[in-house]
Amino acid sequence: LFPAFWILVYLIATILRVPVLVRVDMMFTDMNVLMHAERVIGSLGLAFVILWIISLLRFAASNRKIQYAGLSFGLFLVILLPGIIYLYPNTMVSESVRVAYTTGPYGGDFINYASPSYETNAESLKSSIQNAASQQAEILVFNEEAFELDDRDEGRFIQQCAFLARENSIAVLIGLDVRDTDGSEGGKSINKLVLIGEDGDILHSYQKSRLIPILESDYVQGDGNIPSNRLKLNSKDVKIAYLICYDSNFPEYVKRVESDTDLLLLPSWD
Repeated sequence: LFPAFWILVYLIATILRVPVLVRVDMMFTDMNVLMHAERVIGSLGLAFVILWIISLLRFAASNRKIQYAGLSFGLFLVILLPGIIYLYPNTMVSESVRVAYTTGPYGGDFINYASPSYETNAESLKSSIQNAASQQAEILVFNEEAFELDDRDEGRFIQQCAFLARENSIAVLIGLDVRDTDGSEGGKSINKLVLIGEDGDILHSYQKSRLIPILESDYVQGDGNIPSNRLKLNSKDVKIAYLICYDSNFPEYVKRVESDTDLLLLPSWD
């Protein structure tokens, strides 16, 4: 019952929109396996698995047959074995890509938070790109919603990013939170990533497709098409795919990433 209770507390905290409570799940990393299991097999399926394991352990204890407990956990290993074999790398990586990761100007102060001005965003963008380039990074990845912008400023901000990418010869994956000021999106914001090549070409835009229930109800949902792009990074041909944070909590969705992808990027809001 404990995992089900924890999930209930998490959902209530999300509904209340209390930031400290909403993010408290980050403190309980050991619960991730149960949270993921619940999303895959549902609450009833998770309850069944828990009760089944408990019943096997109780049977083993009452009959003093520890082997039954060992067999039950051995069964789980057998179930996991094909996945372990599939994921085990059977080839050595012949080359690498230098990836820099950074955040936007947001400082993490929930109480005194105010949206940064366009000038603050632009200065943070310029500083981050120049800093990453000076460290010989080949691609710079910003966190989810690194920059909050009004829709009327989105175009010129992306163009500024493209100019800086070309000037510093670095690819950029930038995270944006675009506010709807003209009513074209029904008042909902857009959580998106924009990929820009090292030559300044704007290659692709991706909107978050698996939104957090209730907490992100005022965001536009993406179309669910996971982008794949080939980049020339210092003459290396690299195929990348990218998702946003909560998208990765859905295995059936992540499986859509093309199998020949070299680099999977997953900016989050942490």
